[in-house]
Amino acid sequence: MKSNELRVGNWVIGIEENDYYQCTSATITMLERGEGSHIRPIPITPTWMRQLRFENCINGWWSKNEMLNVKLTDEGTEIYLIGSETNLANYPIDYVHQLQNIYYAIFGTELP
Repeated sequence: MKSNELRVGNWVIGIEENDYYQCTSATITMLERGEGSHIRPIPITPTWMRQLRFENCINGWWSKNEMLNVKLTDEGTEIYLIGSETNLANYPIDYVHQLQNIYYAIFGTELP
């Protein structure tokens, strides 16, 4: 992972497969120094969507504020604002930290 992909609070995987933790400024500094080869992104899965407090509905996963709809498809993750048919994901969104960053960019607040 690259340090410029992460913000403090993003979820990542550490050394162990189930060693999930939130990034700190120290984590990002470690990546900047090239010392974070053990840090990996977390794939977006239904389990993580629930952990991020999205609700599973017929047409995808809705954020707690019901303003963002996320669809997990075979082609990748699609992201829509309520009432829009335009996919906001102009590049592949495969990881939890990417979804967290998009949510923050749109709403100015963190996902839980």
